Amino acid sequence: MVDKILLRKQFIEKRNSLSEEYRKRADKEIFKRLENFKRFKLAKKIFIYVGFGSEINTVLLIEKYIKEKRIFVPKIVKGKMELVEIFSVSDLSKGYFGVLEPRSEKYYYGSIDLVITPSVVFNKNGYRLGYGKGYYDKYFSSRDFKFSLGLAYENMLAENIPLEEHDKKVDMVITENRLINTHENFVVTTNIKTDDKIISRAKEIANYFEVDYAERKKLTLRQFLSKYNNAMLVYKDKILYVNQKEEKLFFHIDTAMLRIKNKSEPLLDIIGEKNQEILDITMGLARDSIVLSYFGHRVTSLEASKIIHFIVSCGLNNFSSGNLEIDKALRKIKTLNIDSLEFLKKCEDNSYDIVYADPMFSNNIKDSDNIAVFDKLACFDGIRAEVLAEMKRVARKKVIIKAHNLDAVFESFGLKKIIRSGSKFSFGYIDV
Repeated sequence: MVDKILLRKQFIEKRNSLSEEYRKRADKEIFKRLENFKRFKLAKKIFIYVGFGSEINTVLLIEKYIKEKRIFVPKIVKGKMELVEIFSVSDLSKGYFGVLEPRSEKYYYGSIDLVITPSVVFNKNGYRLGYGKGYYDKYFSSRDFKFSLGLAYENMLAENIPLEEHDKKVDMVITENRLINTHENFVVTTNIKTDDKIISRAKEIANYFEVDYAERKKLTLRQFLSKYNNAMLVYKDKILYVNQKEEKLFFHIDTAMLRIKNKSEPLLDIIGEKNQEILDITMGLARDSIVLSYFGHRVTSLEASKIIHFIVSCGLNNFSSGNLEIDKALRKIKTLNIDSLEFLKKCEDNSYDIVYADPMFSNNIKDSDNIAVFDKLACFDGIRAEVLAEMKRVARKKVIIKAHNLDAVFESFGLKKIIRSGSKFSFGYIDV
C-alpha cells in the first residue's frame, strides 16, 4: 500500500507541474479523439467525472454535450459514490474534497452507455491508480455499463502500477496522441481436445503477439476466462478471440457471400471501371474488400488492430468457402497491420485509383455475432478532416465512404450521397 501512496503523490506532483498551455493543448486533442470515437458518438447516457485541479478539464465536454446526451456525474454520499443526472453546469456546486458535485439528491441506478473515469495515473493495460477510495472499482464491480474509458496525458502514463485483487481496468485509454485499447492484453491457448501440432502453432502465435501461452488443461471456457480475462483460442481449422464476457471474434464471409451472390452492388456502380487499384483503409472483417476482390479489383486493406488483422488475415489465407473463385478472391487481398492515417501519409500522391473507408457506422447496425468484441478491439477513430485530406491526395479518381444514413459525414465533407432504398447505410463519394 505504501507503493501506491508514494506513486500517487509523485504523479499528482508531476501533473501539477504541467504548464497550463500544455494542458489546454492536450485537452483539445484528447477531446477531438474522444469525439471521433464511435462509442462516444453512439452513447446516449454518459457517466463522466467533473475535472478538478490539474485533471483534464471535462467541464468543457459536459457543457458542449449536455443538450444532446444524458449526462450523469458523481456525488459522494456517506462514503458511497452515487450518480446524478445534470441538465446544466449550474446544477453543480463544491462538494466532497472541493470537487464540483450536483446539488440534487435524485440518484440514478440504471444502465450507462459510456463511463469516463478519472485517475491520478493509468498504465497501458488500462489499470488506474485513483485517489485511494475505491469508488470507481466498486462501481465497475456492481453496476450496469457498456464501456469504460480513461482520459490521460501521454506523459502521465505509468509502466507499472501496484495492483490488488479488487482493481478494475478500463476498456480504453485516450491520450492526446493515441487510443490505447486495453483488450489487446490476452493469452493464447487451444481447445481442450488438442495435439502437439496445434500446441506448437499456439505457442508461435503467442510469441508473435509477445504474450503468454497458457495450457488449457480441462478448464471450461468460462473457467479459463475467469482466470485470464481474454484469450485467443487456436483450433485445427480456425482461430478465435474471446473476452471475459464470452464475446467472440472469428473470421467468416456470410454477408460478403450474400453480396457476391446478389450481384447488385452499389459500391461497384460508383467505382464504375473494372480492374481498379483500391485502398481500403478500414479492413475490419474485410467484407467490402472481399466483394471488391471477387469482382476483379486489386485491393490493399489496412487494419490498425493487431488482433483483428491477424484473425482476418489468417482467414483470408486459409478459409475454404467451397467456391474456388471466392477462395481466389480471398487470397488476392493484400493486408497491412498499420494505422490508416500513418499509411496514407507515407503514400505518394495519386497512389491508388480509389481510396475507400467504412468508418464502422457512427450509428450502430448490429448484423454480426462479431460486433460486440469487434467494437472493443477496433482502433479506427472516425473520418476526420485530416484523414479525408490524405485520402483525396492519395486517390487518383475517387474517394468513397460508406456510413449510416444519419451520419453527418456526408454533409460535413460535401460527399455526393447515393441513397439506397430500404437500407440503413449509404455510400458517398468525391471525384478527385
